[in-house]
Amino acid sequence: MIILLGPPGSGKGTQAEKVAEYFNISAICMGDIVRNQIRKSTKLGKEMKSYLDKGDLVPDSVINAMYDENKPKLCAVYGALLDGYPRTINQAKYLTNLYKNTTINTIVISLDVLDDVLIERLLERKRSDDTIDVIKNRLINYQREIDPLLKYYQNSVIHINGMGKIDDVFVRICNAIKNNT
Repeated sequence: MIILLGPPGSGKGTQAEKVAEYFNISAICMGDIVRNQIRKSTKLGKEMKSYLDKGDLVPDSVINAMYDENKPKLCAVYGALLDGYPRTINQAKYLTNLYKNTTINTIVISLDVLDDVLIERLLERKRSDDTIDVIKNRLINYQREIDPLLKYYQNSVIHINGMGKIDDVFVRICNAIKNNT
């Protein structure tokens, strides 16, 4: 199981697609699943939207249920790639428990990019919600969220320099995966 972590603007989504294609594995992007469930007004989508509309945190139980309904098929060698899940300790524990009776090895790739570069990348996207204050707040929240996860997965985390050209970062990620399986 490959878990890809990275702050907003780190290129995580781009890399997830490339890595999944390269290793011919299933990939799950929790953000896509959430948006799809909300758009389709599924039971879980409605529940999630009710929290989001109030500005409340979505309980781990809802996120875990979405993962469970959409979990990827695990391939022989590299399993599957997870993008945007888990994001909390409870989600990580749920994931560990879900696969405890398998021989799945977990590799956690953390894309490391300087905040100044992240801010620059996010401002270039020209999205209405990508203002400097919103971006800085998202980065602070991400760091607060990710620190406990990195501690939880400390024996499985591989830090990858996420700066530079997309293809260079991709090669670093692929080499790290190959060297740790």
